This record gives sequence, structure tokens and C-alpha cells, in this order.
Amino acid sequence: MNLFLAESPLQIISCYELASQLFKGHENVLIVKYSGEKRKETHDYQIRKTVESLDWNNVIEISFKHSLQQLSWLKKRKHFFDITRKFKHKVDNLCIGEFRSAWMHDIKKRISPKALYLSDDGAAIITVKNNFLDKGIYHFSKSKKESNDNHYARPILFTSFLDNSEEEGIIHNDYRKLRSKNHIKETDNKTVLYFGSKYSEGGIMTLESELALIKKADDYYTEKGKTIIYIPHRGDSEKKLSLIKNTLNIKTNALGLPAELYILTLQKMPWGIAGAYTSALISLKGIADFDSVCSFRIPSACVNPKHKDTINAVYDEYLKSGIEIID
Repeated sequence: MNLFLAESPLQIISCYELASQLFKGHENVLIVKYSGEKRKETHDYQIRKTVESLDWNNVIEISFKHSLQQLSWLKKRKHFFDITRKFKHKVDNLCIGEFRSAWMHDIKKRISPKALYLSDDGAAIITVKNNFLDKGIYHFSKSKKESNDNHYARPILFTSFLDNSEEEGIIHNDYRKLRSKNHIKETDNKTVLYFGSKYSEGGIMTLESELALIKKADDYYTEKGKTIIYIPHRGDSEKKLSLIKNTLNIKTNALGLPAELYILTLQKMPWGIAGAYTSALISLKGIADFDSVCSFRIPSACVNPKHKDTINAVYDEYLKSGIEIID
């Protein structure tokens, strides 16, 4: 039996690829955690649509959120008790979708799997590898003492961001399962999908810098006779989206699905895809063929210094994968 833990749409998709590529025909169980918070309704909606779109045989849905805040801890303990009772010493391979999610490590401790995998949640996996795994930190907990416990094994990485490496325990995810569902389509030669993310909302750069970068992309494609459509991230602010539509005069399209699943529903494929350093460029490049895949580099002077190393590492991986970087 293999158990997969996820709490975001991309984690679910990455777990699905791992199950399909390595454990086809096995008993694969997905435990998906919803936020349950009102401010994250869009996030939870996309999780639900992602689960519905993929052919998981066994899905367990949980949430630690209770309408009475003081009872949330009790609800969490009840979930942990049920999961432990059902899976302890019965799991061959456990896959966690986010290394820095303490509840996933709690379950790891309780059920004692034979092997541990860590799947993609976007570019975050590069940060995790550099800041944790390569420093010998294989466990994450809210307790610093427990996080420093070194008796845990290093997880095997399943990621689209890094190349295969037997020495480092890395398996490259080429999205072959979703690609097999993407049938040959016509191309809309005028359209480029520009995938956004919560760069200003996450403190990576200012809103003004982010809008300037989007305008730069729009100008770049206008010169090529193409039209960009801005694809919002679920964390994009209403203020930013309003400025993109009304000040930059760029059309937006909220997909309602993760990009990796939305692309499978199109009758015509866009001529190209673009973004800053969104994980969608890596995953979509694996799922479908585009005439152009471009990343617009965030000017170094605009980047919050604490994010520079991670962002530069992502651009390095883009170059290795054949994505064009526009400075």
C-alpha cells in the first residue's frame, strides 16, 4: 500500500504522477487536507476540482478547521488517531507533498512507512533541497529539538524541477501521465497565456515592479503580433487584477482549475506560455508542446534580497530545461 499526503492542487497532481509512474496497479490512497478557512475558499475549491478530475481510487478528505476555534485541535487529534489506526505499519511508500508541513511529518512518525518520497509543490522544492535536505535535515516539526533529530531517512525527491540523480535520490517527473491525456490539437497562433503568481502579495517584489514586468511581457509579445492573456494565481489580489485589466488593458482569465488540468480541456492550444518564475512553465512544458515558452526575469534590483537565491536557482533550472529567459 502507498499513501500520499497533499494540501494543494499541484501537490495532488504531483502525487498522481508519482502513483501512475512508479506504483501503477498498486493500492494508492490519497489523503487531502482542506484549509476550511473562508479566506481560502478558492484554494479549497481548486483542491476539490483537482481531486474530481483525476482517477484516484481511494481518497480521504480531512480538515483541521472547526467552527469553534478551540475545538480545532480536537478535530486534528481525531484525524491523526483514525489515520494511525488505519495505516500504521501497513504503508510501503509514503509521499508527502510539502516538506515544511508539520502535520505530514506527524503522520510519517505515527505510521512508520518503509520508504519516504517528497513530491513537487512548485519551486519550493529547490528551497527545501538547499535549506534542509542538503544540510542533513530530513524532518520538519514546530519543535526545534524534534526537527534536529537526525535518525530520519532522506526522502526520495520526485520533481519536475531537478534532473534524475541516483546519487542524490532524485527522480525527474516528466508528467508523462497527464501528457498521455493531452491529445493533439490545433494552435491558436495569436495567443500567449501569461501565468501570474502572488509575487507582490508574497513580498517578493512591489506591486509597481510586478505590473512593470507584466507590461514588459505584453510589449514583447505585441511586437510579435501576439496577445497575452493574464492567468491569475488563486493568491492574486483583487487590486492587482483590477490594475492589470483597467490600467494595462490586458485580458485576464481565472481558470477555476490548476493550469496543468485546464490545458487538457482546451480545443486549441495557445501559441506560447510565459510568466516570471511560476512552476506552471515547467509542468506545462512537460504536458504539452508549445511554440514558445518564455520566462521574464525579475530585475535583481526589484527582488526582495531574502528570495534572491531561490529565484536564481529556479532560473538556472529553466535554462537547463530549455525555457527561454527574457532579461
